[in-house]
Amino acid sequence: MWVWFLAVAGAAVLWFGGGNRIWRELQLGNHLTAMTNVFEEVERTRLAMPIGMGGGIDSLPHSRQQPALLALSNGVNYLRMFPRHEVTKALVKNAIMAERQGRDVRLRGMDHLLEYLVRQNVALAYEEFAPSFLD
Repeated sequence: MWVWFLAVAGAAVLWFGGGNRIWRELQLGNHLTAMTNVFEEVERTRLAMPIGMGGGIDSLPHSRQQPALLALSNGVNYLRMFPRHEVTKALVKNAIMAERQGRDVRLRGMDHLLEYLVRQNVALAYEEFAPSFLD
């Protein structure tokens, strides 16, 4: 009985002592990754389809359109829990990694994702973010 109580108490201390924040940040990263994957996939349609045919969710295969819209919707809903500068900061960090890895298509997808998130009012535009948060 005491062992169970101590285990629950210890888990609560860990959770409220920072575990909740870490979990939220992991989920932020997961949602940004899923959304970036959608925009990267859309970006690839620009390369593979005739001019004027690629570039939107509707250019994805029909089997991918609904999951892509769901990932974007779920992502935006989750990102609303964070200040806009935190969302932009996380996306900028991811973009730096993509650039270092030479993933140009993913980087262009992230650029379009940032524009989308700014329109959804869950991220700051780079012009607003850069003066305050970059060295």
